[in-house]
Amino acid sequence: GDDGFGPAVIDYLNTHFKDKLGPHVQAIDMGTAVRDFLFDIVLSREKPRKIIIIDAYSGSGTSGEICEIELDQISP
Repeated sequence: GDDGFGPAVIDYLNTHFKDKLGPHVQAIDMGTAVRDFLFDIVLSREKPRKIIIIDAYSGSGTSGEICEIELDQISP
């Protein structure tokens, strides 16, 4: 099941930091459409310099721990 962590973070950013994110930063709750969105970016002429995806992850570490992983650490 979904823990709702990603949408909660996006909601928090948009509620408390919307004015501080800057004009070229967007915090978007993509729901389950993230793969379609990333595919569109790959095909786009203009690409973002950085994409940060926030979601629950079942990997090594302590439950509830917030960590950063690299793309190659995500199983296909």
